[in-house]
Amino acid sequence: MFKAALGFSADDAEALADLIRQAIAIHDAILLGDNEVGTGTRYRVDFDVPGQERIVTIRTGWNVDQGSETVRLTTCFVLEG
Repeated sequence: MFKAALGFSADDAEALADLIRQAIAIHDAILLGDNEVGTGTRYRVDFDVPGQERIVTIRTGWNVDQGSETVRLTTCFVLEG
């Protein structure tokens, strides 16, 4: 989906990581609550980027494990629509 929407391939992983870093610096995370197994808290950050043919929304999912202050990226995908 990243290829079709943004022209990104696996070779562009660092460019995608840069986009994510920039986005999380300026967009608020939305609290989703406890994760499915009850071992941490989930958050979401959505952001728009110019795609090949239109503006594309990328959704990132994050988790903070109980007893930790480390935030982990758990998912990243292009929202359809």
